[in-house]
Amino acid sequence: MLINSISERKHHSLAAAVCAITAVLPFHTTASDLQLLYTAGTPTSNQNVDVNTTTLELMYAPRIKDRFGFDIGGGVGRLLTEAEDANMLMADAGLKIRILQNFHARLGGGARYLEEHRFSAEQGRTKDYGGSMLWAYSTSLEWSSPKSAFAFGYKYEHMSNAGRYEHNPGLDTHNLTLSWYF
Repeated sequence: MLINSISERKHHSLAAAVCAITAVLPFHTTASDLQLLYTAGTPTSNQNVDVNTTTLELMYAPRIKDRFGFDIGGGVGRLLTEAEDANMLMADAGLKIRILQNFHARLGGGARYLEEHRFSAEQGRTKDYGGSMLWAYSTSLEWSSPKSAFAFGYKYEHMSNAGRYEHNPGLDTHNLTLSWYF
């Protein structure tokens, strides 16, 4: 139901999903505990069908007070190919480690649900993730501005079905990230 709604209203889908996620967050939050995270990714190597990614996540992410922190949340995304696109629902959690005053690293992972898992392109090329349920693992670096609520970073992500289906090609991406803490 949510997937079909997102397909019909591409321009409003990300804002609607963020509002829905905000309504069901089970946490009491204070200022700067929420993070709106946008990522744009491209494959790390040539694929038979290149699949780019774009995501928008709402995370419960308390600012790191000492050296370690965590985040948990969910969001929506799109897998983009030259011929067709597919929507994606996401759930993620991660551990953050402060490296320097305004830099931190994050190790994370989570589940992905794809609206479509087979992609075709010209000359009979295909990419089949085997099924709709995938898993993602990532590592990232982020710089937080000390005078604003924005942060920028880089994320390496591996997404695959972890051997759950017959086909398991995986997708490794380089991602640029932009965060807003509020």
